[in-house]
Amino acid sequence: KIVARGGPLFSVHKDLVASLIAGLEAAGVPLQNIIVWDKYQSDLADAGYHTIEATNGVRVVGVIPGIGFDPDVKYHSPTAGKIIWGDYLFGHGDQISGDSHLTRVVTRQVTKLINVAVLSDHSEMGLSGCLLNLALGSVDNVRRLQNDPSACEYAVAEICSMPPLRDKMPDAPTVTTRK
Repeated sequence: KIVARGGPLFSVHKDLVASLIAGLEAAGVPLQNIIVWDKYQSDLADAGYHTIEATNGVRVVGVIPGIGFDPDVKYHSPTAGKIIWGDYLFGHGDQISGDSHLTRVVTRQVTKLINVAVLSDHSEMGLSGCLLNLALGSVDNVRRLQNDPSACEYAVAEICSMPPLRDKMPDAPTVTTRK
């Protein structure tokens, strides 16, 4: 899981990703089993990640509009948000929901996660890095969390502690969530 939102200048550097791929290949992971992903396919293209796929055969995929979200695995927050294009429930009748569905990349495709982020500052959530990258990059319907710091207070930790994410990150710390 990378961050490509910043285009070619403020995304995870392609050289770093290429080094990680080389290390995984040296450890015996077939290139076709490696997925470099981010939330938006357009961000991956803008940041130039199509060259990695063309160079070595790994898959570079975007969740939106590509892989999509899992209807069976979701995070629920008491704070509801308006459903927009790209969200799983968009076009299914619901216009407001407290549910955020996890991406199928995480729930159905990968067995291990390597989370590589850039350190940045978010106007509502403050300093952000790996946890925010993984949490908000893995679910839909996140605007309500980005615009309300109190909604995000627990959401990032709770999303990252969900088994489809936590269990794919070896030696990840246990997170206590609210009841």
